[in-house]
Amino acid sequence: MRKGKIERAQLHYISGISIDEYKKSNDYKKMRKLFELCGTGHKILDIGSGGGYIGSIIKDNGNDVTCLDLQEEAVRDARKK
Repeated sequence: MRKGKIERAQLHYISGISIDEYKKSNDYKKMRKLFELCGTGHKILDIGSGGGYIGSIIKDNGNDVTCLDLQEEAVRDARKK
């Protein structure tokens, strides 16, 4: 992947798994480059955030993250994180 270009990554929300379990998933492996491109010290809007796994990781990397999702179950899970 070239710098400045993010390839489409199909991700799937999995209810009830932990961040540590997510980091072992194929979705996480696909998203590692995105985490690098986000850097630190930025405001990030995560639209379609599912359970908040990606937003949580980006936040842990020093960013201010706002998550948005329409699935009530996903929002409940994200708030727990």
